[in-house]
Amino acid sequence: MGYLKALGNPDGPHALAKDLLGTHLAAKLGLPTFDYALIEITDIDDLPFAKSGKAEPGPAFVTRSEDGSTWDKDMRMLEKIDNPDAISGLVAIDTWLRNMDRYFLPLNRVNLDNVFFSKESTGDGKLSLRAMDFSHAIQYGGELTICDNSIDKVTDDAVYGLFPEFREKITRDAIRHFASILGELTRHDIDDAVGLIPREWQLEHNVGTALVDYLVRRAKFVAESIESRLFDPPQLTMDLSDGGDS
Repeated sequence: MGYLKALGNPDGPHALAKDLLGTHLAAKLGLPTFDYALIEITDIDDLPFAKSGKAEPGPAFVTRSEDGSTWDKDMRMLEKIDNPDAISGLVAIDTWLRNMDRYFLPLNRVNLDNVFFSKESTGDGKLSLRAMDFSHAIQYGGELTICDNSIDKVTDDAVYGLFPEFREKITRDAIRHFASILGELTRHDIDDAVGLIPREWQLEHNVGTALVDYLVRRAKFVAESIESRLFDPPQLTMDLSDGGDS
């Protein structure tokens, strides 16, 4: 059994591109993901979407389902995971990809359905956190464009995916680990990842080129800044225009 995302979905073909790309890059960072593949939907398939409509012919993104559940904010689930550093990794990749569809207060976005705890763990009675669902990363609720490579998006210093319950679970060492991986990614790595996106998902060449450039520049920025954003207090400043008197 698996979860299928196909052409004809209401979020458009770029939602598939972002989910494939995000899942691949999460694995590149060493995060646990669902097993995934691309399959071909044909004219003779009759695959209805959960809400309305049917899958259209063409390549589709499918992930293998696992025994487990989404989060209900029960802190005991966080205590039971066998991969606690994955919490830091999830914040790191959500920040890199500007993924607003897990936790992002400026949009009042709190999506517990995008936090999944698998029972397919190596430890008895343990859970395993999975990195999943990136269909609204990079550009929330819209198609990818060359504008996604703008400097304000590359240097966006917000932290994404940081549920309040996550804060006490992230560690400086784990964040440094994932920042180090981000800092070592090459343009070739990113170009190969974007190259996985099928042409039927309508990512134009100039947009794909801009996307590679964005991901490379954004990875470097996040690698250099995320630790201080999470752990170092903001510097206090004093207005000395009146000699420091108030």
